[in-house]
Amino acid sequence: MSHLISVDTAVVVTGVTKRTLWRWLGSGAIEHRGMDQRGRTMLAYADIKPRLCMRFADAEDIELLVEADQGCPDAQNDLGILCLEQERADIALHWFNLAAEQGHADAMHFLSTMYQSGNGVERSETTALLWRVKAAEAGHAIATAQMARR
Repeated sequence: MSHLISVDTAVVVTGVTKRTLWRWLGSGAIEHRGMDQRGRTMLAYADIKPRLCMRFADAEDIELLVEADQGCPDAQNDLGILCLEQERADIALHWFNLAAEQGHADAMHFLSTMYQSGNGVERSETTALLWRVKAAEAGHAIATAQMARR
């Protein structure tokens, strides 16, 4: 089975610029695998696997990447957690932001925690509080309890 991901996701998980990725496509180092229903250029995971800046240990991790790329907020949040586990807060930030934009309360809380500690972002009490409030408003139990203690 060929797992396909978009150019944008390939940029995130390889850590290269979009320009570099397009050069790889132009040189034949990786292949264009068509377009998805949203008009995004798709690539085979297998083609970018040697260039990844993080580990996808098994088929389940790869499926998670594909689902996150397709816009599933649960998968985006879970992929953010996987990135944090691999000490790639910079990449986690991308996935948590995408999930949070779709109202994912856990992702909002993770963003709050990242800004609180300065993990992968510039430390900001204000931004941490903003995300904590949003998480609480979205029904996140821990964020709600944290806000009640303020």
